[in-house]
Amino acid sequence: KVLTDVPGGLAFLVSLRADLMQTVQQRMRKDYNFDGGCGGCGNPSANNMNLAQLRQLDNNLKMAMTDWFSEAALNFESITMDAPDCLLDKVVDGEKVHPIENREALAQRLGPGRRCFALFHPSFLSEPLCVVHVALLPEIARNMDVIIGAQRDQMCVKESEARAAVFYSISSTQPGLAGINLGNMLIKRAVH
Repeated sequence: KVLTDVPGGLAFLVSLRADLMQTVQQRMRKDYNFDGGCGGCGNPSANNMNLAQLRQLDNNLKMAMTDWFSEAALNFESITMDAPDCLLDKVVDGEKVHPIENREALAQRLGPGRRCFALFHPSFLSEPLCVVHVALLPEIARNMDVIIGAQRDQMCVKESEARAAVFYSISSTQPGLAGINLGNMLIKRAVH
């Protein structure tokens, strides 16, 4: 808790949790893939106890982060091509579901008939924590080509004539926030 009051402290804890989750995953693979469960790593019961302690630390951090990144602590913002370049770069780099190849592709995703929303935290002012892309269409899309592919231009309509808002991509930019319900919070705010 004390670290959250120190400049950069919360970012440090999010990074620490990302490292911790990766370590737990690696230990689980190592401990259970070789030599009957201990991976040739010495005392299996000691390794299981260490793994249990790491999992407990992860759980404690996750519970604390649920409070630190509550809906009341997050800022909801619309992202447009007028946003600073460093923010647009983070949107491109953070897109995990449908990668954005270049600025032209980003401009299409932020252009007419499209919306992009993000959640920010005061400790991560220039970095979105979670990003969602929305397409305003005359009807629900049958496939992704209609939204971001070759058929995109065929489905463009005046925004006032759109009858469907398709939430087609949501990405979290911070691995250390896995399991925190940011996506759910973001979609609820975007709908309103």
